[in-house]
Amino acid sequence: VVHDEEILASSNVYYYGQAIAVVLADTQAHANMACSLANITYTNPQAPILCLDDAIAKNSIWPPIPEEPIVPVISGDVNSGFASSSHVISGKVDMGGQTHFHMETFTVLVVPQDDQQLVIYATTQWAFNVQQIVASATGLPLNKIQVITKQMGGGYGGKITKPNQMVACAAVAALKYNQPVKIVFDINTNFEMIGRRHPFQCQYKVGFDDTGLLKEVQ
Repeated sequence: VVHDEEILASSNVYYYGQAIAVVLADTQAHANMACSLANITYTNPQAPILCLDDAIAKNSIWPPIPEEPIVPVISGDVNSGFASSSHVISGKVDMGGQTHFHMETFTVLVVPQDDQQLVIYATTQWAFNVQQIVASATGLPLNKIQVITKQMGGGYGGKITKPNQMVACAAVAALKYNQPVKIVFDINTNFEMIGRRHPFQCQYKVGFDDTGLLKEVQ
């Protein structure tokens, strides 16, 4: 697990939909009402980055993990390939993002057991990662965390990692108060916090001869 994002933002908020706090209540209605009363003041707000072109122009790279740099795949000599090409063209291809409309929104139920054990019912596509995130957040060993997934209710990749932060919140609360804790996203929250495929941009440069034979691709 790469620790590249906080479960709850403690100082900086990096994106729309990032979790800031968790409200515990006896009913969903009371929880929703309490959330609506939250008043958050932001200092030093930055201009939002709304597209890949903005991100590239501002060198906004996420996650910033210097110990895991992106290593380019290189085969052959790029310069000689282009030098031997009769024609060279370049451009870019953009692919928009997608938001998943899950048949069932993200849901988790954490039930504390004896000896600080947890049974977690979660709509997750990666049960072991749930164990890892919860262990990291609570300090419990993996063998005290049981994860059960029954029905997914639609995944499409949106329930692989992102919801597991909310599982950790429920687990911490369940341990602290020794009570079952359940989190159920409404569809709007589900859209805002999880269930997205990012947009892509491919910048290319291609060299080829008069017959159309590719000599170099970058």
